[in-house]
Amino acid sequence: MILHPITDFSIVQRITENSFLSKKERFLIDSYVISPLVDFCGDIRQNEIDKVHEVEGESILHFLNVTMSLFGKYNQDVFGRLLRTNPFDLLVQEINASYSGKEKDRVFIMAITKMVLSNGDTSLKVKAAGNMPQKMFSFRQMTADEWFQHFVDRALYRIASIYEKMGADDATGSLCAICAYQLYYSQPNKFDISNCTDENDALHNIIETFVKSKNGVGTRVYSDSGELLSKSL
Repeated sequence: MILHPITDFSIVQRITENSFLSKKERFLIDSYVISPLVDFCGDIRQNEIDKVHEVEGESILHFLNVTMSLFGKYNQDVFGRLLRTNPFDLLVQEINASYSGKEKDRVFIMAITKMVLSNGDTSLKVKAAGNMPQKMFSFRQMTADEWFQHFVDRALYRIASIYEKMGADDATGSLCAICAYQLYYSQPNKFDISNCTDENDALHNIIETFVKSKNGVGTRVYSDSGELLSKSL
């Protein structure tokens, strides 16, 4: 089994301009990936690759956890309390006052997720998780933050559009698929999908393997009914 991601964001933009998205179109935009963090930095030595992969993985896990919480899949009580504290409560009030309907949902998903990932920074500049290997006269931590901002912006662009046009179930499935594609594109040797029966099975395998590798429980990517959140793939 081999996954075939796309790297041309104009395809995503063209598809999301449609007022309606088909399942086939959703699956295609799920598969869009950005450059791995190692390539984005451009100056990583061989003995530093594992550490950079760790930062990349932790950052994607943070994004996955925050967005899952936003969608109410777990940590609902904790996340609810967070949104009642400053500055999150002010952002929620601003969104409620300025938007309505599906547009409000789209803005809420994008803005709240970014604020959590930026540790409450109102500039919504997200921070990569973990410390990059240091190099004199190099700003690798800033570069990692830039990479993570790029990943989050383009992931949320798709997830919010899918939420608006297809609903919460498809948006949650896309979240899992987007993270799985990016992880596999960056670190294919860490995920054995050779025995997977199809692309959907491979994506499930990647996410579950990844969560378990981060000392999580694989069932955390399951819904309350026990089904994989990306089962609609």
